[in-house]
Amino acid sequence: MTIAESSVPAGVAGDGGFGGPQRGRVDSRGRPIQSPPTRKLPPESIAALESASLMEFMWAREGRGIVKQLVDRSRRGEPLSAVIANAVSLPHDVPGLEAAWKASLTPPKPAEKKK
Repeated sequence: MTIAESSVPAGVAGDGGFGGPQRGRVDSRGRPIQSPPTRKLPPESIAALESASLMEFMWAREGRGIVKQLVDRSRRGEPLSAVIANAVSLPHDVPGLEAAWKASLTPPKPAEKKK
């Protein structure tokens, strides 16, 4: 005796038994529920995103001229520290620049309410 597919309740796997292979979770129409994608990015992607974020930070603080200086002077072989040494509104050393950039990423902690 066969059972018509339309008579099988939604969400029930059609493998024919309780001990059969598990197909995972299904929705009300019997379609598999996809788990959300993992949020871990490869190191190359993280490095690219961090670089873009740092460039945005430098541009916002110093203006677009800093990008031109970075490109021109790095092509001549000058280090980043030489470029930011002449900056007006950026720290003049690489560790200071990194600290200022990271601080800009972290929202300030709310002040405690006085009682």
